[in-house]
Amino acid sequence: MKQSHDMYVLLLEGLKCGGCVRKVEGVLENLAGVEEVSVNLATKEAWIQGKSGLEEELIQRLSEAGFPATIRRKKTGKPGHKEWKFFLLAALLTLPVFVLSMGGWQQQWSQLVQFFASALVVFVVGWGFHWRTVSQFPSMNMDTLISLGTVAAFGYSVYLLYICSGHLYFETASMIITLVLFGRFLEARALDKSGDAIRALMSKRPQQACVLEGELEKVVPVQKVKVGDIVLIRPGEKVPLDAEIVEGSSYIDESLLTGESLPVFKKEGDHLIGATLNTHGALKAKVLKSFSESYFSQILDFVQKAQSSKAPVQRLADRVAGVFVPFVIGISITTFLGWLWYGQAPWQEALLPAVAVLLISCPCALGLATPVAVIQALGKFASHGILVRDAASVEKLATISKLALDKTGTLTEGRPELQKVLVFSKEFDEDKVLELAASLEKRSEHPLGRAICAAAQKRKLPLREVQDFCYSPGVGISAKLDEEEIFIGKVSSELPNLVKDQIERLTSQGWSVVFLKKGSEIIGVLALGDRPREGAREAVEGLKRLGVAVVMLTGDSRQSAQAIAQEVGIGEVYAELLPHQKLEIIRTHSLAMVGDGVNDAPALALAEVSIAMGGGTDVALDSANIILSSNRLELLPLMVRFARLTMRTIRQNLFFAFIYNSIGIPLAALGYLHPMLAAGAMALSSVSVVGNSNRLSKVKFR
Repeated sequence: MKQSHDMYVLLLEGLKCGGCVRKVEGVLENLAGVEEVSVNLATKEAWIQGKSGLEEELIQRLSEAGFPATIRRKKTGKPGHKEWKFFLLAALLTLPVFVLSMGGWQQQWSQLVQFFASALVVFVVGWGFHWRTVSQFPSMNMDTLISLGTVAAFGYSVYLLYICSGHLYFETASMIITLVLFGRFLEARALDKSGDAIRALMSKRPQQACVLEGELEKVVPVQKVKVGDIVLIRPGEKVPLDAEIVEGSSYIDESLLTGESLPVFKKEGDHLIGATLNTHGALKAKVLKSFSESYFSQILDFVQKAQSSKAPVQRLADRVAGVFVPFVIGISITTFLGWLWYGQAPWQEALLPAVAVLLISCPCALGLATPVAVIQALGKFASHGILVRDAASVEKLATISKLALDKTGTLTEGRPELQKVLVFSKEFDEDKVLELAASLEKRSEHPLGRAICAAAQKRKLPLREVQDFCYSPGVGISAKLDEEEIFIGKVSSELPNLVKDQIERLTSQGWSVVFLKKGSEIIGVLALGDRPREGAREAVEGLKRLGVAVVMLTGDSRQSAQAIAQEVGIGEVYAELLPHQKLEIIRTHSLAMVGDGVNDAPALALAEVSIAMGGGTDVALDSANIILSSNRLELLPLMVRFARLTMRTIRQNLFFAFIYNSIGIPLAALGYLHPMLAAGAMALSSVSVVGNSNRLSKVKFR
């Protein structure tokens, strides 16, 4: 019997640096029933894929490891409020210690005041640092360095107070805690800001719907609306759920999900997406999907999973941060022994540079370097109708050098129309050829098939029932009608010269052509035209400017493909491809791929980076790394440029984190940094990394 699996999302406390991330991942990965784990330092979340019924065990094991956890819930309160309260209390207690110490008051009463006030700061306000250090042992993280540094400074001062000798360093121990708490307050505010775009998306979730029960209107939460219910959507109201209009027409503002600023006209029979805005007329619509299955809910889940995913570069940073703290402690001990033995310094003097080494080191900045930038990027993408599956996709998008574009439905509108019908049999006329073709294509989902059926419907032609229906991808459709074999499909080399000449004339105009055969007789040819999508040429030119080569992959005829390629500026064209040939080209050339998310699902799944047009389809959500909800091709170069900017920001963050430690640790070890300055620099390093990442929110996406 197949075991059921769930996805658990937990909010974690005590997650402070990359070492914490490695510790949590290690705890969770060792649990029976857990298949996949991703922990994000920026969001303080753990995503766990595993068997059902693991909630209690997950929470218990994390609590035992020093990371209290709860099932994800809506956050309340002001960002950084908790951190601000702790910092304020620490600052009030540290102020008299600092004033008395710097003012030169060395009387016994002054020293006792410093002792008691500093003790409250270090062991009451800063208790969390020490508790996490002990509870997570033998794992080490940022809290370990702070705890060791403050306890060393405080203990050294107690020793001096006891022997009544030398300057006390109670103000150093107190200021370390205060500065670190201030840094974490600034970090919490900055981190909160980094998720603004995604939270803005979540806040747009519809809360209620007006359900019609006969003539009675009943307002209910969207979670209670059932598939098949009829809902009333008044002007100015949000569409509550994915639905189909059964009465009325209006302009719908879909900018929230697609980034498209102009409202779209919708009429009876058209589909509506939940969370979009009805701007004009009143609509009655039949609900097609429940709340949990709606497109908007899928988007939220998609974005939230992406938010907690990791880019490959982040996994490397996490591994480095995981071994960094023991390395720093080793340097601190070496510094102490070096000053003691080689510097011939008293142990009291040797202790200060050793403490400074502990405090200057900052794996926290290293752990935040990637996730905060990724969150900013995902938020920016989401606000423009671009859904990115995971952080790795951003990294891959930044490195693409060659991009393949499908033709029908991607480079073109995907809504071809019948342009011409040629008849090659005396027994048929245009209407009969079209009627037979539409009878074959009525089960097809291909855009050309739908166009043929639409043309037959427009002429009010009756469609006939066929038997033994068989669809061959990339070839065509065969069936039986009145015990005779009929076929419609792509042009083959075995056609008579007369038919070939006519087809060549049609395809030279950029039209797609299919032929119809009854038995062994060619009875007709149908030409269908599709125009390039608006913005296609601008997209190709923009990609070329970024150094990205663009190719076309299509199963359509070479003439038709070349005509469209020439119009949009693509020089390299692979035409008349069967599905397996398209897959082989993508595999051998390591191409990124843009497709329509329906017919291109296998190719998208194989591509280095897959981008699906038409975000309203479930298959697009399943098969692609990135989804363009708005179908706006001109966003492609902007996406690549912004992905590259994001990766540049991540590299800058990692550089800041590494260079800071590379310079700071030697300075501290050589005695050039007082522990108090080291603590301040450590706190500000994390803030600088977050601040640098938040610059991405100010980038104009155009």
